Amino acid sequence: MPSRTSLPQELVDIAIDHLHDDVSALKQCSLVCRAWLPSASHHLFASFEWPPCKAWASKDHIEAIECLKQVTNVLSASPRIAH
Repeated sequence: MPSRTSLPQELVDIAIDHLHDDVSALKQCSLVCRAWLPSASHHLFASFEWPPCKAWASKDHIEAIECLKQVTNVLSASPRIAH
């Protein structure tokens, strides 16, 4: 029966930190095990870009508010992302 070896989480975090700009590798790391997910997610969601809303250019405040509501809904549905 093969033995399991666990790496300390600090070492896993350091290894994942080296992949900070490799989105594909970070996605794969997030699937390895639950312990790797927070470190990988930290880098995957470090920046947030919402598709441009026409309201920002047209200064249509009602449409801009609707865009912000969409962002709020996404973040509310996924609290880990909001962190």
